[in-house]
Amino acid sequence: MPRTTCVALSLTVTLAALAGCGGGGSAQPTPHFAAIAETICENADLAIIGLPAEGTSLHSLALTASRELPIVRKELRELSVLVAPASQTMEFAAALSSTRRETEIIAKLVAAVRAGATSRIATLALRGNVVDGQAKAAMTALGLKGCARDVTPRSRG
Repeated sequence: MPRTTCVALSLTVTLAALAGCGGGGSAQPTPHFAAIAETICENADLAIIGLPAEGTSLHSLALTASRELPIVRKELRELSVLVAPASQTMEFAAALSSTRRETEIIAKLVAAVRAGATSRIATLALRGNVVDGQAKAAMTALGLKGCARDVTPRSRG
């Protein structure tokens, strides 16, 4: 597989992970906390789904990511004001921290694509995939299935 294809695939996985906060779930959050967190994540998902789907080139993916970042940052700010149940405080903080790190990596990835820094793109995409896995694991531990989805823009515009 050509290097650009591999980079594009890594970038796609990383960008898709931006929208969701994690993966399935086993722990049971309190109903009130879970309902609020799920609503915040669902609103962010809907906003991302409504974005124009630009295409599959690296520059198109970077444009899409730059449009998703403000939505994910808003989602993080809203989730950050929630108070998790005492038994889940550390896990929730870890999930938010991982997602913040992921958004920082995505912002750097967008800048690297725009600058044409191919070696940096590959490194950041791989790092983003690792951090995405950490965010998914943290949300999985919390049992927040709505925050566990990966969504991508679906409209064309």
